Amino acid sequence: MVQRSALINSIAAKTVRLRVTVERLVRKNLLIFQRDTAFRLALQLTMLRIAATLAVVGALLFSAGSAWADFDDGVAAYKRGDYATAFREIRPLAEQGDAVAQGMIGWHYEQGLGIPVNDAEAVKWYRKAAEQGHSKAQSNLGNMYYEGKGVLVNNVRAYMWWSLAKAQRYERAARNLDIVKKQMTSADISKAQALASEMWEKLNN
Repeated sequence: MVQRSALINSIAAKTVRLRVTVERLVRKNLLIFQRDTAFRLALQLTMLRIAATLAVVGALLFSAGSAWADFDDGVAAYKRGDYATAFREIRPLAEQGDAVAQGMIGWHYEQGLGIPVNDAEAVKWYRKAAEQGHSKAQSNLGNMYYEGKGVLVNNVRAYMWWSLAKAQRYERAARNLDIVKKQMTSADISKAQALASEMWEKLNN
């Protein structure tokens, strides 16, 4: 979270410096070309465009900073056992596409933390995070396929997601792979490995 805050502050500072630099250039050029009406009109149009861009950047920075602040509040709430508040604070960032937040929302749905258990929703959010390369979400999604929670039992898919998590040194997934291998045919293992390779390429290209 500290790195995210530092990034936001850095971008904000650069945005302010850009605005100040542009304003200085505009004042200088207006003095030089104050008799050139066409130039002034063009410059004013350029300034309007720059102002609009800065406004958008500022809005995005404010939105991102607010969402990450909410995420920090959500993590704090989770640690103290206030799961309903944690869910409410974390979900906005998950909806914006943050993989860590998405994985946590999936966990809330699977475990019924502050909300009713909903395996289908858990699978949905785990998948969103897993498809961004989040190893824990990949492992949890593998669990859902193995146990048939929110989806039909599918050892091939379980193997696939556990393989991806194992490739990122997620040890629990490695242990699960050793278990599921004993329940699969060679053909199924080959199919699962092919699916894992395909997803790995997608995640790394």
